[in-house]
Amino acid sequence: MNKKSKLSFISEKKSRQDGWEYSGWAELATLHSGYLALKEPEQYQTSLHVIAIASCIEAFCKSCLKILIDEDGTPYLERAKGFKDIAFDFELTRALSNKEITFGDLVSHSISISGIDQIIKNFDTLLNGDKNYKGLKDCISKTREFIEPPEESVMAGVQTKPEFGELLVAKPDKLLSDINEIFSARHIAAHEANFKLVQKEQLLEWFESAMLFMSTTFEIIEQRIRPGISRSAFGSSVQALINAESIGSQIPTLMQELITTWEANWDIDQNTSKAITLKAEEATSAYSNYIQKELEIQNLRVGFITGNGYRHLEAKTRKLLYEARISYINQIKSTT
Repeated sequence: MNKKSKLSFISEKKSRQDGWEYSGWAELATLHSGYLALKEPEQYQTSLHVIAIASCIEAFCKSCLKILIDEDGTPYLERAKGFKDIAFDFELTRALSNKEITFGDLVSHSISISGIDQIIKNFDTLLNGDKNYKGLKDCISKTREFIEPPEESVMAGVQTKPEFGELLVAKPDKLLSDINEIFSARHIAAHEANFKLVQKEQLLEWFESAMLFMSTTFEIIEQRIRPGISRSAFGSSVQALINAESIGSQIPTLMQELITTWEANWDIDQNTSKAITLKAEEATSAYSNYIQKELEIQNLRVGFITGNGYRHLEAKTRKLLYEARISYINQIKSTT
């Protein structure tokens, strides 16, 4: 692929994604249920499902790398320089500057994943340096089930210490071997048109291994970037909304700090200071009204989404608009 077409390639792939943060996971579940619905699958159908399983794993791993790199306040963006041969040109640089794509998009769409060795290498590039990290296999072998925080603490907005249960993977060597065999069988089916290597029993075992690999890797990522965050739709939506409001609560203080800076730098008299404070309060109120109207637009757009889904949408909208307001205030303060 030439440099000139890379931005188009990334944009096209992003446009085809279904919007799920972890790509490939829901598709794997749908694929599994669809295969189980086949009463007497032909051998070619079984082999074609191997190709699809490998594709789901590939998409999932790339989305994991993107999530790590794009997460604010983590070392993973800096460590992404360990990926070699990530080429930049003017179009890509401009797209990154305009936030058309992220660094996670660029890296995840530039690397190759065609077997377990590449998966391990790519994850090690980002995770090496984390406390007690000794390679992906060791990490998989030590990852434990996340225990949901108490509902009362979620509702109260109290951050509790994460608790964990049983180990997720009993046989890490077997799991990684299965993932490698999936990719090997995918290569033979896709490039040699050999549809006789995989039997139904083997495919069903590989389905289980692929789902276990994804659920364990999901925990590896989430326990690093969002420790203590609920995995349930209800809990996570409530926590997301509380987090958004905590960001919004910073705005009055930042506005007062800005006014104080103006008073000190511009020798503003008391009457003018009171007038500015009043206008600042009016601006804050107007911005709150603006946010409410934006939420009404989103509500009309999504139609019948309620409960957990709408809380997530509201939290995302509020967080985005609060952060925009904070960025604006900080920008004014920096030029004062």
